[in-house]
Amino acid sequence: MDQTAAPAIDPKLFRNVMSRFASGVTVVAVKTESGVRAMTANAFLSGSLNPPLTVVSVAKRAHMHPVLSEAETYSISFLAREQEDLSNLFAGRKVEGAKAEFFDFHGAPALEGALAHIALTPHAVHECGDHSLFLGEVRGMQAKTGTPLLYYASAYHHLATEPESATHKVANFW
Repeated sequence: MDQTAAPAIDPKLFRNVMSRFASGVTVVAVKTESGVRAMTANAFLSGSLNPPLTVVSVAKRAHMHPVLSEAETYSISFLAREQEDLSNLFAGRKVEGAKAEFFDFHGAPALEGALAHIALTPHAVHECGDHSLFLGEVRGMQAKTGTPLLYYASAYHHLATEPESATHKVANFW
């Protein structure tokens, strides 16, 4: 095994390079005693097909971290193109006139107007440097046709063409 120390990585360069990975934009939501708490997240992925698991990465300094750590259920909503203001709102920015509406989806608050919703129960939490990886087991999901809100190079983007349908054939390797 090579014992050579890894070179120091400049945090600004790391952030810049990682921003070149295009992603969708999600909102993680939890019902608390004081109401719904929600946070924008683009560090989200499917984790497992059997059992069906998802993964969301949350900074330990985020207000949502302790809330999600104590949640009995939570949701992930995939934002639509026209929900950029809600993404900004749940990222902690002031957005005049932005109003979020939630509905109960399998016991978790889900964001109205989103392209897809996933209801989850906590499965595991793994430490990952200054973040934690929250694995959730899927309890319910739904999707509709529409255009997603995308994030690339630290900015919002949209597809150049509209998707034909919400149901596409998936390769057998999945």
